[in-house]
Amino acid sequence: MPKLIVVEKPKSWNLHLEDVEVITPARYITDEAYQQVKNLKRNQLYFG
Repeated sequence: MPKLIVVEKPKSWNLHLEDVEVITPARYITDEAYQQVKNLKRNQLYFG
């Protein structure tokens, strides 16, 4: 899973870094691919 940068206007971030993805908050909230990331963070709060 790539590292995520969540911003309002990803197109204005001209990053070309390996293993980094720039996405919108809406995509982070709704895209199924990121549900696992959110669940892992939630579990770390309980057990971390």
